[in-house]
Amino acid sequence: MTAPLDILTKRLRDKGFWKPGPSGPVSRGIPKFIAWSIKNLILRFRTILNGFLNFYSFVDNRGSLSFIYFLLHGTLRKTICRKLDIGGREFYSIFGREITISILRKDGQ
Repeated sequence: MTAPLDILTKRLRDKGFWKPGPSGPVSRGIPKFIAWSIKNLILRFRTILNGFLNFYSFVDNRGSLSFIYFLLHGTLRKTICRKLDIGGREFYSIFGREITISILRKDGQ
């Protein structure tokens, strides 16, 4: 069994996560997500990605789902850049390549 990548990418394109470009897909920032906090943005995109990975966990081409990861990663990056009004280099200096944040509990751990 294989995951239908063309259907998944079309679905993400229809929802505004990316647009076709001259040399391949180009990620887009999503304006309706800008009002959310950065923590909620990261958690939302992680939930979307985990939904795809869990649903298609049994397929033979699971490695090709990394394409979905890169589309979502680019969309998250552009959405956060638009929210904070920063460029790509500044974004990577703040969040790193893997877009990580530290969430502290109420007791400080």
